Amino acid sequence: MSYIGQQLPADVFSGFTIDKFTGDGTANKALTLSEAPFNETAVLVTIDGVAQEPTDDFTVSGTTLTLVGTAANGSEINVTHLSGPVQVTQAASLDLNGASDKLILDADGDTTISADTDDQIDIKIAGADDFRFSANAMNVLSGSTLTVDSGATITNSGTATGFTDNTPAFHAFLNSAQNVSDATQTTIVFNSEVFDSDSAYDTSNGKFTVPSGEGGKYYVYASCMRNNFFNSRYIVYISVGGTTKIKAEERNSDTGGTTFDTVGVGGILDLSAGDEVTVSLYQNSGDSAGANGNSTESLSFFMGFKLGV
Repeated sequence: MSYIGQQLPADVFSGFTIDKFTGDGTANKALTLSEAPFNETAVLVTIDGVAQEPTDDFTVSGTTLTLVGTAANGSEINVTHLSGPVQVTQAASLDLNGASDKLILDADGDTTISADTDDQIDIKIAGADDFRFSANAMNVLSGSTLTVDSGATITNSGTATGFTDNTPAFHAFLNSAQNVSDATQTTIVFNSEVFDSDSAYDTSNGKFTVPSGEGGKYYVYASCMRNNFFNSRYIVYISVGGTTKIKAEERNSDTGGTTFDTVGVGGILDLSAGDEVTVSLYQNSGDSAGANGNSTESLSFFMGFKLGV
């Protein structure tokens, strides 16, 4: 056919797609179409030449057309698709008018975009609700996973909430020396704080108590400095509920001089809400002695934070 001007799109004169089926007497029979119609009015359904009423006589969902009632055994069912895909160049004029699941993106009709809620866009992939967009907000819906592939970078210039931030976290120290009795394991009360995100450490009794809802794995560490005494064992313990979990020991055999040896002990604890973590000290110098302290320096200290695992 001759024409003047720009050639028309290839699908302008394409014929209608017709799916043919044969009735078998099954009530409310589901038929699988070759393509997903926009809605019931986008197809013409006839049974033995008699046109069927959209919605009243049949419904569509994706590529499934379900007859309402029964098509007689051996009857001829024709489904004529009256509309095809919208050309990309005409997408700007496409108005879904609040229809749900009607912008179909794939062949079997289960990947869609909906705008049936005002000022909200919902994306469904393989029949599952995955993403929701609204003004200045994007939601990854329950059951969906947002994966950052290798080589990709997430840059945050705003406020991040709901991400692992390694809290509760605390750091406490002795602001003056604390002596303990000879050969007696005694709790060290670190009586000043540098930081305590959840107010979970008590400077009056030396206990860190895991807050409600914050159970998990914690890294804890304690360091105690000898308060200038020697010729003795010096053991630092980290305990949960009074039971020793981690300890470290230093044995000093000096017979004189100035001695400020430091013993550090740390590790990972699996804690539950309400667990109490303390640090204690044992020394057997034959006299009262203990851990050094200072009001401006953390000479002896206790710290910890929740791990994001």
